[in-house]
Amino acid sequence: FDSSLLIFVFRIMGEMYSHKIRVLWQKIMIAVCICFGIFVLMACADMRLKWERMLASIVTQKAMGATDIIVDKQTFVSYYKGYTDWSNPGSDPTQWPNTTYARVFGVQSFIAK
Repeated sequence: FDSSLLIFVFRIMGEMYSHKIRVLWQKIMIAVCICFGIFVLMACADMRLKWERMLASIVTQKAMGATDIIVDKQTFVSYYKGYTDWSNPGSDPTQWPNTTYARVFGVQSFIAK
């Protein structure tokens, strides 16, 4: 609803202003979209790097003989709010999704602290 209202307001404003201002406004909107796309891409890259560090930590812990894996809770936190809106591992190893992570990584328990 908000986006349709915004489009409606822009159409009314577009009819009131000259062609040069409309072209400038279009370029500004394209720049904003590109900047937002870069922001989301950077958030995805940040999460991928965190994930790779977590995998390396798990491999190291398993190599040392640990069966109860502890990872950093910040691995699952992103500065882009739209990225992590599902359930993330917590400190209780008996709760989902910790049990699923433990099964996938082949360990007894998985904890995010």
